[in-house]
Amino acid sequence: MMDQQIIGVFVDYHNLMISLRKYFTLPYPDISLVKNYAGRLGRVAIFQVYGDWKLFNKHRRYLKTLGGIKLINEPHMKINGKRCEMVDMRIAFDIGVILERSPEIDLFILVSGDNHFLPVLKQIRIRGKKVLIIAEQNSLSYHLKKKFTPHIFTY
Repeated sequence: MMDQQIIGVFVDYHNLMISLRKYFTLPYPDISLVKNYAGRLGRVAIFQVYGDWKLFNKHRRYLKTLGGIKLINEPHMKINGKRCEMVDMRIAFDIGVILERSPEIDLFILVSGDNHFLPVLKQIRIRGKKVLIIAEQNSLSYHLKKKFTPHIFTY
């Protein structure tokens, strides 16, 4: 019997919500689809959903009903009067920490198509771990697509 791979899932909620609005009129992205898919690939040890939960309070309440999901609050910051999202940096930082502290994680699933993740995703590969990217095909960064095909699932 083969050992079951251990999985960490990291979701950029704002990115997911914006990309799905193009196709669906659901009030919330159905995170349980990602959760169930990851569960078919192995044992999900970490499932973290990142967002500014002050902006998405109703969404936060819905996500809390799903169970097995850790919500990470990363508020937007104002820089020179413009609202800047800090979620990408927080996700990349957390992945780096987990890569160091949790060597048992075999597969890192990232739900985002942003190219900001390229350095940390390369580090995952250097460590001999697997990467799977789930992203909306039109919001998937060219660089991620170039470096990580066929480890990309698009919708």
